Amino acid sequence: MFRLLITLFSLVAISGARVYLGELSRLQHDVRGSVYAISCSELVIERFDYDGLGPAVAAYVGTVPENRPSRTSNGADATVIFGNSRFTRFPFVRFNNATIRIRLPASYELNKINWLSIWCKTFNANFGQIAFASLSQTVQDVCNRRVFCQELRSGYDMCWNVNETGKSVQVTLCSNILPQNRFMGFGISRFPSTTSMFNADPTLCWRDSDDNWTIQDYYISAYAQCGRSGSTVLGVCTDTRYNGGTDNIALARGQEIDGVACCTFTRPLTSPDTSYDNPISLTGPQAVVWAMGPVNQGVILQHPAGFRAVPNVLVDFGNGTNADLCGKLSTEECCKDRYSTDGTDSGPTTEPTTLPACKQCRKRRARVKGRRFVFTIGSSEGRCGYEKLTNSSGGWGIAWYVDGCLIPHLKVQRGRNYIFCVLGGNDSSLPSQYHPLYLTSSSAGGYFQSRYNGMRMNETVYAGIDADDNALFTGPLVQHTDDDVVGCCTKKSSCPAGARKYKWRPSQDTPDELYYQCATHFFLGWKISVTDRQPRNPRP
Repeated sequence: MFRLLITLFSLVAISGARVYLGELSRLQHDVRGSVYAISCSELVIERFDYDGLGPAVAAYVGTVPENRPSRTSNGADATVIFGNSRFTRFPFVRFNNATIRIRLPASYELNKINWLSIWCKTFNANFGQIAFASLSQTVQDVCNRRVFCQELRSGYDMCWNVNETGKSVQVTLCSNILPQNRFMGFGISRFPSTTSMFNADPTLCWRDSDDNWTIQDYYISAYAQCGRSGSTVLGVCTDTRYNGGTDNIALARGQEIDGVACCTFTRPLTSPDTSYDNPISLTGPQAVVWAMGPVNQGVILQHPAGFRAVPNVLVDFGNGTNADLCGKLSTEECCKDRYSTDGTDSGPTTEPTTLPACKQCRKRRARVKGRRFVFTIGSSEGRCGYEKLTNSSGGWGIAWYVDGCLIPHLKVQRGRNYIFCVLGGNDSSLPSQYHPLYLTSSSAGGYFQSRYNGMRMNETVYAGIDADDNALFTGPLVQHTDDDVVGCCTKKSSCPAGARKYKWRPSQDTPDELYYQCATHFFLGWKISVTDRQPRNPRP
């Protein structure tokens, strides 16, 4: 557990503002590198080279007045961190353009040492070094810098420091319970003393399955997935979707070490985008919102209720009076009085809890068959429903039900007529209650939204949208309710009197696989398999 605390501090520091100190002198064994300070107890050497051929080589620091080590120097070995490895003696391997972290030993803080050397202890040989005597003011500024952290929930911390100019703040979000394709979100409430997701401006950061990090500036104008009511943009939308909105978030770094994922970004205290970025105050505590949730193909899938609004969460950005100098996951040096250094943890645990197993259906999942299908809207049932059935994250807490079944895999034949009764809503002025059905090559759907993120370029529509981009398959909103176990099929839905029915006939040009989806929201539907119609066997 203590190792986890140290790891988070390192990630917060690395992601934060670095201070360039200078270059390692190039003396022996191809040693070179650029040295940066990230805190008073930790350095980073970037573009580090070393041929790996020296015996008993250490990152050696000393407090004696001379600017370089000698045979008689009194010093101590620092801990070197390279990837997930930690050592006080360099292994016999070549380092080429590497990034290593140097954790200074106790009582050897940056403002107390005079030099750092890549030192061979066997032969008392200096392979390369940097002196700090001429950098006293820079070093002291680093050691005076304060980074505050506050726990948002168990396993999820926010740390911050205000830029020296007082015009921006650097925020680091860290979690040890963040898998890939899940976002961390944090924002400012529109109401200074009350945490409210309505009109909040969360910044969302996530990493995909290839460990690429993305960050986006959002604004919550309605409790719905981003959409339109006429010409008005409503929902949880990126700032750039709104008229005049701009993205004012800059990603500094995303990284994971030892299971702790951290995302660091910079945002202005007072943004030029006054409509969709709420200001950060330095004169006292103010309310914030936070969230964690799924991402699928770059689409945020967390319902606004996921942005925590109760109880109020207050952060004092100006002086951190209501925060620690570290969070529950955080720093080595300022948590010594709260966490023991013998590997045991005296504080609260932040290990992720085990989620309960999904219940099994008490009855067999019925096969949806026939040539008349009734589409209604209901709960996606989270990880035990849409996520389990599709092995991916679902959309916004709702999904299509077909004949009472949650997103069944439909099977149809070319040349046959099929009738759809679509009960997903027909009032486009209510985006959260308007779900036109369409058939598409896209596993995400959201035809009217995909134009804003480039997804439509790779999409082919097979039914439900006309040549003028009008939705065709609409009908009154009927919400499916099911008290049974998640994933089961209930009694078959009926098409109410007066509801319009739509005909679809798969042709020879229809591909073997496509999707039924919602045209206004992402990830509400699932697959349709298309096969050729089998000829009947002639009677003997």
